[in-house]
Amino acid sequence: MPLPAFGDTHLKREDVITAHPDIVRVDLSQRPLKYLIVASDGLFDVFENQEAIDFANQYLKVTGTSKWTKLAGAFCSEALARGSEDNVSVLIIKLML
Repeated sequence: MPLPAFGDTHLKREDVITAHPDIVRVDLSQRPLKYLIVASDGLFDVFENQEAIDFANQYLKVTGTSKWTKLAGAFCSEALARGSEDNVSVLIIKLML
């Protein structure tokens, strides 16, 4: 089964990857979330899902919640420091509840 991805057109033609995303519905009234992390495999090659959540929470705890705008950059820097060999793209979506 191909992996969901952006880019890598030649791999899509080979049916190694696909641009069809995994989609999950979350009822925010039942499970309130503070943010979403949308990132390329360059991040998730070196972060497990829970590690990314823990990293974000720790970053915001240490730097203060006024540093939301710096969190994506911190993820990219950390992924490269951990040895990611792929492109690293990160988007943090802050949810206002």
